[in-house]
Amino acid sequence: MVEISVIGEKMEHRGFFFYLGAAVLCLSGILAGWFLASRDPGLGPIHHLTRAWMRFSGAPPLWRSLGVDYPALQPSAPDMAMWTMLDNAGPGFPSGRTEGFHARLLAATGFETIEPRREDGGGIVKKGRSGPYLGGQLSELFIEYRKPQARVRVLFASHGEGAQDLLIVIPGSWGTSEHILGLRKEDYHRMVGRRFFEKGMDVAAFDQATNGLIETWLNTLLKINEGQAYGLWARGICDLMDGAGYGWRQSYRHVFLHGLSRASRTVEYISALCPGFSMVFAEDNMDMDYQRYFWGSPGASSHLKYGVWIDHLTPLIGQSSMADFMSDAQSPMVYTSSEELFRSMLPLFEKGFVWREGLDDSGRLRLVFKSHVGHKPEIELMQTMMAGNWERLSGFTLVPREVETP
Repeated sequence: MVEISVIGEKMEHRGFFFYLGAAVLCLSGILAGWFLASRDPGLGPIHHLTRAWMRFSGAPPLWRSLGVDYPALQPSAPDMAMWTMLDNAGPGFPSGRTEGFHARLLAATGFETIEPRREDGGGIVKKGRSGPYLGGQLSELFIEYRKPQARVRVLFASHGEGAQDLLIVIPGSWGTSEHILGLRKEDYHRMVGRRFFEKGMDVAAFDQATNGLIETWLNTLLKINEGQAYGLWARGICDLMDGAGYGWRQSYRHVFLHGLSRASRTVEYISALCPGFSMVFAEDNMDMDYQRYFWGSPGASSHLKYGVWIDHLTPLIGQSSMADFMSDAQSPMVYTSSEELFRSMLPLFEKGFVWREGLDDSGRLRLVFKSHVGHKPEIELMQTMMAGNWERLSGFTLVPREVETP
């Protein structure tokens, strides 16, 4: 009996040290994941640990860059061969303007087939919560649609009868309308809506999916019902611009539209589908080389988490170019980024545009140099552009070339 108890004690000690070591290892992994996540708050620790595992596992570069979330599922040999093929191949993309882009865009987004249709008054606006906001009124609105069955949420901050200008803001990744209006802790959007509300403007912050994976799932559901996410996002804004009891286009002297980061992709669609903005700001997400942007680099392949960028009702990306979106804008467009980036792209701009150094009142497509505030809205720069003081800024003015014909 004594011997058995001694063996039992030895086993208990060994078991204790085994579990202690396992716990320390797990805790170290979790802390490492949280440390990596703190450097990129949009991604969780599991994502970073998974990417670290794949970096040392010998997985192909594209597989690693996609960041598959299940490291236990090792790819089979045929899968590895297919990933290698995907790494070495890719679709071709046009570089200049292409014929028939606007018709392709309408078909790809289902913009004109969303019901209730625009000629029938557009989406049905319903009011949610409301309350005081910085001396004005904050209202929650929902624009509801029958086909596809969906609704768009917006927080509308109004001064009442006093404001002459309206700023519409689309949040970037991981942001919400509450972040835009300063109702949550400040993030990289710099509470841009609140800041302009305090300067006397009314502000509408739209909740459009800012998690790329959730938006992709939503887009799949919309497509099953003959819709598409970008068409829905644009219609929600257009319907409040034109009618639905609001008529923002007629109610304000100026209506500005702003999108930062991935939201700058969204405002490109909105600008091409919905006219009537005084100016559209697309900040910090431009690459004239669609081959590289969507496919040809590890960074580009990580964009596949934004499946909606490629997944439309009918083919669009691959048959169209950045020059198409820019040239099809129904309102004046301003792209902002660093001078170094824009100058590096000049050979690509020349395929779709005639460009000239400098900015003036006559331009409808402008590339404006940002300072070094980082990946954030530059509030003072936006104010200068809204006021039309282009002589104080540096950048390029673009004039579209003729369309490419097959």
